[in-house]
Amino acid sequence: MSLYRGSVLALGATLFAVLAGTIVFGEAQRERYSLPLNCAPGEDCFVQKYVDVDADEGIADHMCGRMTSPEHTGTDFRIPPGASADVLAVADGTVRRVRDGQADRTFVGPLAVPDGVGCGNGLAIEHADGTESLYCHLERGSLRVAQGDTVARGDPVGHVGASGLTEFRHVHLALRRDGRDIDPFTGHARGRAACDVPGSALWTDEAAEALAAAEGPHVLALGFHDRPVTIPAIEDAATVGSVTARSDALVAWGLAIAVEAGDVLSLTADGPGLSVDETHLVDRPQAQTMRFVGRRMREGVPLGTYRVALSVSRNGEVMASRDATLTIR
Repeated sequence: MSLYRGSVLALGATLFAVLAGTIVFGEAQRERYSLPLNCAPGEDCFVQKYVDVDADEGIADHMCGRMTSPEHTGTDFRIPPGASADVLAVADGTVRRVRDGQADRTFVGPLAVPDGVGCGNGLAIEHADGTESLYCHLERGSLRVAQGDTVARGDPVGHVGASGLTEFRHVHLALRRDGRDIDPFTGHARGRAACDVPGSALWTDEAAEALAAAEGPHVLALGFHDRPVTIPAIEDAATVGSVTARSDALVAWGLAIAVEAGDVLSLTADGPGLSVDETHLVDRPQAQTMRFVGRRMREGVPLGTYRVALSVSRNGEVMASRDATLTIR
């Protein structure tokens, strides 16, 4: 059974307020939710996709941006390539459904997922107000709970994985009540309010503060490789340890998320026999983007330390930056 199917069990009367055609939940009935990962947003975890609030054929997140995909029902909390993190219960509740046994995908290979298991490994937790929180794409064999278990806010329930339909390692957190997907950043039922309609976030104060501080572009990862780089290779951590003194190329790369049209990406790399600098003007909003620069090393990579740096600038201000080094001995 799909974790997105099945009834949402109401524990009491649902209080609705109908304002200009917008459905929101009454304050007295609302649960407040903590972060679904044991992480610090903006440092070792990042929101890469939000709920698609557009009721038509377009896409829009709650900020009227494009950090979403068509009919996306939840919020994607991702971790950097090669990292790991515990998935946590976002509030007290009872586990209603679980699924495990789906393989974690390799990103460089084809995406082959059986019908009906796009969520991959995951679980659904019912909370006191009748809302269900759904957690998708967990690592195979990592689930720590079973159907019927009670959990407390912050309890570990599994590990971030790459099972199901996914292009990066993350947990997809979705909230559902009475059959409707709820955007935790506004409290609105998905598709029932435009992106410019004010709402009331369902996060705890601590979670809301952490998420607000982590908004904007981020440099997710960067490093060196011995050949041209692809995002799937980065997600599979295939670039780690690939460069040796015998390599015939040295390629610096950087991966950024949440860039907007007009942003400037600056990628630099330097070291013995290497000095490259690339500037790229972003022409459209992108949930993630990758740049790489490099050169042939026909006599091998000279010994020494190499540095790569990537920055994202907006309207002349550096919004995000990161650097890394590689030492060849």
